[in-house]
Amino acid sequence: MDEGNVLMNVKKVSLGTASFGNQYGVLNSSHVDLEDSKLLLKIARDAGIAKIDTAPAYGKSEQILGMSGLSEFDVYTKIDAETWTRGSDASLSQLMASLARLRKSSLKGLTFHSAESFLQDPRRSSEFVSRAKDEGWIDTWGVSVYDPSEAEKIFEISSPDYLQAPVSIADRRFLDGEVLSHFREKGTDLHARSVFLQGLLVCDETKLPPNFEKWVPLFMGYSQAAKSLNISKFQLALLAVIQNPSIQSVVIGVNEQPHLLELIDSLRAEDTLCPEDFDYSEDLDLIDPRRWTT
Repeated sequence: MDEGNVLMNVKKVSLGTASFGNQYGVLNSSHVDLEDSKLLLKIARDAGIAKIDTAPAYGKSEQILGMSGLSEFDVYTKIDAETWTRGSDASLSQLMASLARLRKSSLKGLTFHSAESFLQDPRRSSEFVSRAKDEGWIDTWGVSVYDPSEAEKIFEISSPDYLQAPVSIADRRFLDGEVLSHFREKGTDLHARSVFLQGLLVCDETKLPPNFEKWVPLFMGYSQAAKSLNISKFQLALLAVIQNPSIQSVVIGVNEQPHLLELIDSLRAEDTLCPEDFDYSEDLDLIDPRRWTT
């Protein structure tokens, strides 16, 4: 792959930190402590990764990140849903606490944890982010959404700088042409998350949890595609999303040094993938983790 494309891929990466000080994911049983965090951030920084995604709800994530040193990173954090229901003052206090924990004077982005939070009182939401921008606490703001219908409701009344949404080789709902046209009309960036479906897309299909067995043929198809391209399933899942020009940022969770090194190596893969070449699913029981039963 040409160096320009490699650099573009690296710049899209936002390091997800849900497992920094916290266990996250259906197949994840480990978390990152302070020393791990310092090492991971150094490796990421040296590779050119410059964005961090975190949240107050991620256990001690913000605190650990702040102690690790974030001066060279653009940081995105969230307003959690429960705090937002308590009013703007409570949310402002949470934002100030996040800045203190992160040891940052401002954030690259502030994300409403859910569309429901933002839509509870859109006027209050808009006034809050406008004030945060005017005061210099944030550069941009967005909303974390789960399905395109939520995006449409937000676009009817507002123009966020970005929406963070689930996108993967198995889930192409937000890459639909009509949906993307609304992003372009609003000048809103698409930030992809859940690229690996909490690890399912890189799991050996023979070792999937029992409640996912009905989708084994889909997962086997991805294994066969990766084999034919002579790349790993991790590379297949990653490149199918990060190389899509409609996506401006990709949040990728990392909790171990080998995971981060695999990510960096994958960004330099030779193969350029076309997401349209692969089967995907419209079954919400698979692509929406809120519906999972374990």
